[in-house]
Amino acid sequence: MNLETSNTLIDQAKKLAVASHARVAIAIVDAGGNLVSFQKMDGTQLGSIELAIRKAKTALSFARPTADMEHALNSGNYMISTLPNALPAGGGYPIMVHN
Repeated sequence: MNLETSNTLIDQAKKLAVASHARVAIAIVDAGGNLVSFQKMDGTQLGSIELAIRKAKTALSFARPTADMEHALNSGNYMISTLPNALPAGGGYPIMVHN
């Protein structure tokens, strides 16, 4: 994941957030889980900074949207809550880039 691609993805995510009247923090990580790009929209709560980064890393680590993990937890799969460094809360999406 390079900076140019990550910034394009952030711009697209911000457009979706604006369309749904949401204020969000958006984090993009590389294949190693390192932060490549981040933006927080004006008025977004400060706690969303760390949440966005953790959701990005969780989606990468488990190769699935974090909402899937949240739904599994809400359905009674409590093992999800014991996974190390996982944040089972919707909003993180794995991004596959083929170079």
